[in-house]
Amino acid sequence: MTMPIEFIPDWEKRLARQDAFWSRSILDRPVVAMSFHRPNPDFPWPAPKNHASIRDRWMDSGYHAEQALAAVMNTEYLGDALPTA
Repeated sequence: MTMPIEFIPDWEKRLARQDAFWSRSILDRPVVAMSFHRPNPDFPWPAPKNHASIRDRWMDSGYHAEQALAAVMNTEYLGDALPTA
C-alpha cells in the first residue's frame, strides 16, 4: 500500500497509469512525466555538512533523507510524474 501524497490530487490515477506502463499496457493514455525544481523553494534545504571522510558522507543516512525530502518538497510534479528518492 502506497500512502497518497496530499498535494497530488490525482495520485491514484497516476499510480494506475504507471502500473499499466510497467505491464506494457495503456490505461487511458500514455504516461507523461514532467517535473522541475521550483525557482523559489518554500521548503528549507539542509545546511551543507563537512564530513570527516567520504565514507562518513555516504553513510550519513539522516542527512541524505533531509536532502531527499527537500528535493521532493521543492519540485513541481506535472502529468504523471511521481516523487522519487
